[in-house]
Order: sequence, then structure tokens, then C-alpha cells
Amino acid sequence: MAVGESAGLAPSQSILSDLFSKPNRPLVLSIITTASSFSLLIFSPIAGWIAGHWGWRAVFVAFGAPGMVLALVLLLTVREPRRAQAAGEAGAREPPAPFFDALGFLLGSKAFLLCLLGTTVMGASLYGVSAWGPTLLVRVRHYSVPEVSTWIQPIRGAVAAAGILLGGWFASRLERLDERWRCWLPGISCLLLAPCEFVYVFAGPLPVWLTAMVLSSFFSIMHQGPIYATYVGVAKPRTRAVAVAVPLLGATVMGQFGGPFLIGLLNDSLRPRFGDEGIRYPMLVVMACAFAAGLCYLAAARYVAEDIRRAAEASR
Repeated sequence: MAVGESAGLAPSQSILSDLFSKPNRPLVLSIITTASSFSLLIFSPIAGWIAGHWGWRAVFVAFGAPGMVLALVLLLTVREPRRAQAAGEAGAREPPAPFFDALGFLLGSKAFLLCLLGTTVMGASLYGVSAWGPTLLVRVRHYSVPEVSTWIQPIRGAVAAAGILLGGWFASRLERLDERWRCWLPGISCLLLAPCEFVYVFAGPLPVWLTAMVLSSFFSIMHQGPIYATYVGVAKPRTRAVAVAVPLLGATVMGQFGGPFLIGLLNDSLRPRFGDEGIRYPMLVVMACAFAAGLCYLAAARYVAEDIRRAAEASR
């Protein structure tokens, strides 16, 4: 799993950045990021059905086998784009930079560092919801696992896909007026996510929490397209994959370990006192991380235009 995932998103975003011009990248990178949302929409009901009939192990076989076929198709059909033709950017022909040189250049970007912090913290929020959101629906809202996988998860996936597409579309247009929208829009969306998630977790009436769930799903990954466009924007052309891989490392380590682990630890300590309702309070971690990420992205907006120019000048 780790080998497969590590070889996926960073090279893909680097290739797409070569194929599309700078103003179009937030939308393009948003489109590719909808894959995770469409997986909830399309594959979550299938996974629930397979698990219900043949057990959870069969789900891994059913989804892993087509992935091997798609990997072969990718290997035989996709070619590395010629960077000399990539949006006419300066420095497109320069040789690959050594890893530590690339990392050193990126660490000199304040926008990169602030966005890296935001992405790392936001990882805890996203993976925390992914790991414990279904548990909350089962324990607090009293839905069955098949109901969650067949109805609620696809709804969240569809709404999240709409949110990230609209976020990428708006960012691609607004940044033509001001490049800081690459960070302003993600910051605003993460700040709005926190109160929506709070209402979703703690509200009682169905219309209230369901509306809040839809809104939180809409804002949940809206930031990703513009933020990853920022990463490739502040990097030299030959260091774009590194510029994406480093934030992915932070989000994965902090997100997959820190978020679910901390929520689980708090849940275990609170459950003797609050019972099944105890899962609500650890979810405050999700909201706090989203709010903190929003502040990081807004702070990065101050430096993003300057750091994009810095990358362009260093590539000449």
C-alpha cells in the first residue's frame, strides 16, 4: 500500500503541471483530487455489499486486482511530457535537481513552509474523519454499517467532489486578479469547515446535522487543488514532484497516525463516562486541526506571490 501510494500522487501532479499552464493548474489538480471523493461515491456501496456477503478481506482482492490492470495500462500508455513545452516556462530544460538541493530551495519559501504546516495539520482532520466518522454515525446516529457505506458515504463523496471542483474553478479565475487567492480560498474553506463539523457532530435534529454534514463535506477538501498548485508554483520545474511529496509525507504521517490515534485514545478514556456518546468529544480534534490549517493557509497568502516569482527567477 505504501509503495503504491507513494508512487502515485506526487508524480501525477508534477506531470499535470507540465501539461497545463499556471492559471489552469488549481482546477486541473482539483479534478485529479476528486478521485478520493468518487471512490466514496462509487466504490463505498460496492465495498459494503462485498463485505456483507464475503467478508472484509474480499474487498481488498476485489479492488486490488483492477488496480494491477490499470497500472499496466498506465505503464504502456502514459509518457513523460517534454518540459520544454510545458506552458513555456523558463528553466524547463534544466536537469533534475539533487534531492537535498531541491529540498533546500523549498525550505527557503515561507509560503511553502506555512502551507506545509497547514497540510500536515489538515491531514489529522481528514484522516480523523475518515477513520472515526462512520463510527460516530453508528454509535450516535444509530445507522448500520451497510447504511453508512450505501447511502451516507456516497453522499459525502459526491458533495466533496463538487466542493473541490468549485474550489479549483474559483481559484483558477480569482488568482488572475490576485495570486494570493491560491491560499486565501483554501484558508477560508478550512475555517468554514470547523463550525460546520461542530454542528454536524453535536446537533440533535436530523435536518440540522444532515445539513451541517453536507456543508462540512463540501468544504472538506476544497483546499487541495489550490494548495497543491501553490506547491508546484513555488518550486522550480524539476523539483515539482519533491514539492508535492514532502507535504504528502507530512499529511500522511501526521494524518494517518496522529489524527486517528489521538481520537481513539480520547475515545477510550471518555467512553466509560459517556458511553457511545463519548465519540463526539474527541472529534473536536478534527475541528481544531481544520481551523489551525485555515490560519496557516491565510498566513501563507502573504508570501505566495513573492515565492512564485522567486521560483521563476531561479529557473532562468
